[in-house]
Amino acid sequence: MGRRAWIKIYCDKWLRGTLRDEEPIIRGIWIDVLALSGDSAYGDNGVIKLAEDIGLTDEQIHKILGITLSQWQSTKQRLIETDRIKVLSNNIIEVVNWKKYQSEYERQKSYRPKLHSEVTEIPSPSLSLSNLLLSLILKRKPNFKIPDINKWVKPIEDLITIDKRTPVEIENVIRWCQNDDFWKNNILSTAKLRKQIDQLELKMSQKKKTFLEKNLDRVFPQKGITDGN
Repeated sequence: MGRRAWIKIYCDKWLRGTLRDEEPIIRGIWIDVLALSGDSAYGDNGVIKLAEDIGLTDEQIHKILGITLSQWQSTKQRLIETDRIKVLSNNIIEVVNWKKYQSEYERQKSYRPKLHSEVTEIPSPSLSLSNLLLSLILKRKPNFKIPDINKWVKPIEDLITIDKRTPVEIENVIRWCQNDDFWKNNILSTAKLRKQIDQLELKMSQKKKTFLEKNLDRVFPQKGITDGN
Protein backbone atom coordinates (compact mmCIF):
# COMPACT_ATOMS: atom_id res chain seq x y z
CA MET A 1 0.00 0.00 0.00
CA GLY A 2 1.36 3.43 -0.97
CA ARG A 3 1.33 6.46 1.26
CA ARG A 4 -1.68 8.75 1.14
CA ALA A 5 -0.99 12.08 -0.50
CA TRP A 6 -3.57 13.87 1.64
CA ILE A 7 -6.24 13.63 4.33
CA LYS A 8 -9.53 15.51 4.38
CA ILE A 9 -10.23 18.37 6.81
CA TYR A 10 -13.81 19.65 7.00
CA CYS A 11 -13.58 23.45 7.17
CA ASP A 12 -16.85 23.95 9.04
CA LYS A 13 -16.14 21.27 11.64
CA TRP A 14 -12.55 22.47 12.05
CA LEU A 15 -13.50 26.12 12.58
CA ARG A 16 -16.83 25.77 14.35
CA GLY A 17 -17.06 22.18 15.60
CA THR A 18 -16.47 20.76 19.07
CA LEU A 19 -12.76 20.35 18.40
CA ARG A 20 -12.43 24.16 18.34
CA ASP A 21 -13.11 24.13 22.10
CA GLU A 22 -9.95 22.13 22.72
CA GLU A 23 -6.51 23.57 23.45
CA PRO A 24 -4.39 24.41 20.37
CA ILE A 25 -1.90 21.65 21.26
CA ILE A 26 -4.69 19.07 21.17
CA ARG A 27 -6.00 20.34 17.84
CA GLY A 28 -2.52 20.22 16.34
CA ILE A 29 -1.75 16.72 17.58
CA TRP A 30 -5.14 15.53 16.31
CA ILE A 31 -4.12 16.51 12.78
CA ASP A 32 -0.82 14.67 13.31
CA VAL A 33 -2.76 11.57 14.38
CA LEU A 34 -4.90 11.74 11.24
CA ALA A 35 -1.81 12.07 9.07
CA LEU A 36 -0.10 9.18 10.87
CA SER A 37 -3.24 7.08 10.40
CA GLY A 38 -3.01 7.56 6.64
CA ASP A 39 0.73 6.93 6.43
CA SER A 40 1.46 3.41 5.19
CA ALA A 41 4.68 3.12 7.19
CA TYR A 42 2.73 3.17 10.45
CA GLY A 43 -0.95 2.90 9.66
CA ASP A 44 -3.50 1.30 7.44
CA ASN A 45 -6.82 3.01 6.79
CA GLY A 46 -7.12 4.79 10.08
CA VAL A 47 -5.26 2.30 12.26
CA ILE A 48 -1.81 3.17 13.60
CA LYS A 49 0.29 0.02 13.94
CA LEU A 50 3.61 -1.55 12.99
CA ALA A 51 2.30 -5.01 12.17
CA GLU A 52 -0.94 -6.96 12.38
CA ASP A 53 -0.93 -7.19 16.16
CA ILE A 54 1.76 -4.67 17.16
CA GLY A 55 1.16 -0.99 17.84
CA LEU A 56 3.64 1.77 18.56
CA THR A 57 4.56 2.63 22.14
CA ASP A 58 3.83 6.09 23.52
CA GLU A 59 7.59 6.74 23.53
CA GLN A 60 7.82 5.96 19.82
CA ILE A 61 4.79 8.06 18.88
CA HIS A 62 5.88 11.19 20.71
CA LYS A 63 9.27 11.03 18.98
CA ILE A 64 7.66 10.57 15.56
CA LEU A 65 5.38 13.57 16.14
CA GLY A 66 8.15 15.72 17.64
CA ILE A 67 6.33 16.47 20.90
CA THR A 68 6.98 15.63 24.53
CA LEU A 69 5.83 12.36 26.06
CA SER A 70 3.51 14.18 28.47
CA GLN A 71 1.95 16.18 25.61
CA TRP A 72 1.22 13.00 23.71
CA GLN A 73 -0.14 11.08 26.70
CA SER A 74 -2.45 13.88 27.84
CA THR A 75 -3.71 14.46 24.29
CA LYS A 76 -4.16 10.73 23.73
CA GLN A 77 -6.32 10.54 26.85
CA ARG A 78 -8.38 13.54 25.73
CA LEU A 79 -8.91 12.04 22.25
CA ILE A 80 -10.13 8.83 23.89
CA GLU A 81 -12.50 10.77 26.19
CA THR A 82 -13.99 12.68 23.24
CA ASP A 83 -14.43 9.46 21.23
CA ARG A 84 -12.00 10.43 18.48
CA ILE A 85 -9.68 7.44 18.90
CA LYS A 86 -9.79 3.98 20.42
CA VAL A 87 -6.75 2.22 21.87
CA LEU A 88 -6.86 -1.48 21.08
CA SER A 89 -4.64 -4.29 22.36
CA ASN A 90 -0.87 -3.77 22.17
CA ASN A 91 -1.41 0.01 21.91
CA ILE A 92 -2.84 -0.16 18.38
CA ILE A 93 -4.69 3.12 17.77
CA GLU A 94 -7.86 3.29 15.71
CA VAL A 95 -9.35 6.58 14.53
CA VAL A 96 -13.10 6.55 15.13
CA ASN A 97 -15.21 7.22 12.00
CA TRP A 98 -12.15 7.14 9.72
CA LYS A 99 -14.05 5.57 6.82
CA LYS A 100 -16.92 8.02 7.20
CA TYR A 101 -14.73 11.12 6.89
CA GLN A 102 -11.70 9.91 4.91
CA SER A 103 -13.26 7.63 2.26
CA GLU A 104 -12.99 10.33 -0.43
CA TYR A 105 -9.33 9.45 -0.98
CA GLU A 106 -10.20 5.88 -1.98
CA ARG A 107 -13.05 7.01 -4.23
CA GLN A 108 -10.77 9.38 -6.13
CA LYS A 109 -8.05 6.81 -6.78
CA SER A 110 -9.49 5.73 -10.12
CA TYR A 111 -9.68 9.36 -11.32
CA ARG A 112 -6.17 10.44 -10.32
CA PRO A 113 -3.62 10.42 -13.18
CA LYS A 114 -0.41 8.52 -12.70
CA LEU A 115 2.38 11.01 -12.00
CA HIS A 116 6.10 10.32 -11.87
CA SER A 117 6.21 12.12 -8.54
CA GLU A 118 3.78 9.71 -6.87
CA VAL A 119 5.26 7.32 -4.35
CA THR A 120 5.59 3.83 -5.75
CA GLU A 121 3.21 1.29 -4.25
CA ILE A 122 5.05 -1.08 -1.92
CA PRO A 123 4.39 -4.79 -2.48
CA SER A 124 2.39 -6.09 0.46
CA PRO A 125 4.59 -9.11 1.30
CA SER A 126 7.74 -6.97 1.48
CA LEU A 127 6.14 -4.40 3.75
CA SER A 128 4.54 -7.05 5.94
CA LEU A 129 7.84 -8.89 6.41
CA SER A 130 9.71 -5.66 7.13
CA ASN A 131 7.14 -4.79 9.78
CA LEU A 132 7.35 -8.31 11.20
CA LEU A 133 11.10 -8.04 11.75
CA LEU A 134 10.72 -4.60 13.30
CA SER A 135 7.90 -5.70 15.59
CA LEU A 136 9.91 -8.69 16.88
CA ILE A 137 12.89 -6.44 17.60
CA LEU A 138 10.64 -3.96 19.41
CA LYS A 139 9.26 -6.73 21.61
CA ARG A 140 12.79 -7.22 22.95
CA LYS A 141 13.91 -3.61 22.81
CA PRO A 142 11.01 -1.13 22.98
CA ASN A 143 13.34 1.87 22.60
CA PHE A 144 14.87 0.55 19.35
CA LYS A 145 15.29 3.44 16.93
CA ILE A 146 12.38 3.38 14.48
CA PRO A 147 13.75 3.15 10.90
CA ASP A 148 12.22 4.43 7.69
CA ILE A 149 10.27 1.26 7.01
CA ASN A 150 10.21 1.96 3.26
CA LYS A 151 14.02 1.68 3.21
CA TRP A 152 13.69 -1.70 4.90
CA VAL A 153 11.41 -2.93 2.13
CA LYS A 154 14.03 -2.99 -0.66
CA PRO A 155 16.20 -5.84 0.77
CA ILE A 156 13.05 -7.94 1.26
CA GLU A 157 12.00 -7.23 -2.31
CA ASP A 158 15.46 -8.33 -3.46
CA LEU A 159 15.20 -11.53 -1.42
CA ILE A 160 11.97 -12.34 -3.23
CA THR A 161 12.77 -11.19 -6.77
CA ILE A 162 16.53 -11.73 -7.02
CA ASP A 163 17.32 -14.39 -4.42
CA LYS A 164 14.10 -16.32 -5.17
CA ARG A 165 12.99 -16.77 -1.57
CA THR A 166 9.28 -17.09 -0.94
CA PRO A 167 7.54 -14.92 1.69
CA VAL A 168 6.99 -18.06 3.78
CA GLU A 169 10.71 -18.90 3.70
CA ILE A 170 11.64 -15.34 4.64
CA GLU A 171 9.16 -15.32 7.50
CA ASN A 172 10.61 -18.60 8.80
CA VAL A 173 14.10 -17.09 8.85
CA ILE A 174 12.92 -13.88 10.52
CA ARG A 175 11.11 -15.72 13.28
CA TRP A 176 13.96 -18.16 13.81
CA CYS A 177 16.75 -15.60 13.94
CA GLN A 178 14.79 -13.39 16.35
CA ASN A 179 14.39 -16.40 18.64
CA ASP A 180 18.05 -17.43 18.49
CA ASP A 181 20.26 -16.14 21.31
CA PHE A 182 23.11 -15.22 18.98
CA TRP A 183 21.39 -14.06 15.80
CA LYS A 184 18.63 -11.95 17.36
CA ASN A 185 21.19 -9.28 18.30
CA ASN A 186 22.96 -9.46 14.95
CA ILE A 187 19.98 -9.23 12.60
CA LEU A 188 18.62 -5.76 13.31
CA SER A 189 17.72 -4.70 9.78
CA THR A 190 16.42 -6.22 6.58
CA ALA A 191 19.72 -5.42 4.87
CA LYS A 192 21.58 -7.58 7.40
CA LEU A 193 18.92 -10.25 7.02
CA ARG A 194 19.51 -10.47 3.29
CA LYS A 195 23.30 -10.42 3.69
CA GLN A 196 23.21 -13.35 6.12
CA ILE A 197 20.31 -15.28 4.60
CA ASP A 198 22.37 -18.28 3.42
CA GLN A 199 24.15 -18.66 6.73
CA LEU A 200 20.91 -18.29 8.65
CA GLU A 201 19.22 -20.98 6.59
CA LEU A 202 22.16 -23.34 7.15
CA LYS A 203 22.07 -22.73 10.91
CA MET A 204 18.33 -23.33 10.97
CA SER A 205 18.82 -26.64 9.19
CA GLN A 206 21.72 -27.76 11.39
CA LYS A 207 20.13 -26.94 14.73
CA LYS A 208 16.72 -28.42 13.96
CA LYS A 209 15.40 -25.97 16.53
CA THR A 210 11.68 -25.56 17.19
CA PHE A 211 11.02 -21.86 16.86
CA LEU A 212 7.37 -21.38 16.01
CA GLU A 213 5.06 -21.29 19.02
CA LYS A 214 1.76 -23.17 18.90
CA ASN A 215 -1.16 -21.17 17.58
CA LEU A 216 1.21 -18.42 16.39
CA ASP A 217 -0.44 -15.85 14.13
CA ARG A 218 1.75 -15.94 11.06
CA VAL A 219 1.92 -13.30 8.37
CA PHE A 220 2.09 -16.01 5.71
CA PRO A 221 0.44 -19.21 7.08
CA GLN A 222 2.02 -22.55 6.36
CA LYS A 223 0.79 -25.84 7.77
CA GLY A 224 3.01 -28.17 9.72
CA ILE A 225 5.97 -25.87 10.40
CA THR A 226 7.70 -26.73 13.65
CA ASP A 227 11.33 -26.04 12.84
CA GLY A 228 13.63 -24.33 10.40
CA ASN A 229 13.38 -26.93 7.61
